Amino acid sequence: MALGEQARGTALNFAALSLGESLLVWSWRKIVAGRSDCPLIAREYSLLCGEDAVEVFATLYTFLQALAYAGRSRWQIGYPGYPSLTNDERRMLDLIATAQSDDTKRFERCLRVLAHATLRHALGIAARALGTALDEHHLRLPLSAPVLVSAIAVQDVGLSPPH
Repeated sequence: MALGEQARGTALNFAALSLGESLLVWSWRKIVAGRSDCPLIAREYSLLCGEDAVEVFATLYTFLQALAYAGRSRWQIGYPGYPSLTNDERRMLDLIATAQSDDTKRFERCLRVLAHATLRHALGIAARALGTALDEHHLRLPLSAPVLVSAIAVQDVGLSPPH
């Protein structure tokens, strides 16, 4: 399966993202590429967040630091301009979207997948802070449809193949 595709086989197209999602993905790709001082980032945050632009960007930066520190593995982030999302980028967006929602159980599930047990609390605080900062500027991220996995597909019951 190519980079940027989910296990269920659907492409994660960058063009299909909401304004808030595309701002976050575009920003963290620039940050990871070492171009956080890009004037376009400052301009976009100023347009979308007004006088709070610096604080919202700093909150994103703090979230990324918490994610790097608490993460279970090394993150796969697309390069700036890559037309699709990586699975990790989708998981990061899902965490922020659930932080903005009232679905505590789903938020906790996202944290369990992304972070070490002892570091989940810190990542949760950073995700909620970013979610709130974005929400204050009407940049609410949509919740993705949950992926349901059949217990039959997951559980190994030791059956032998038919003859």
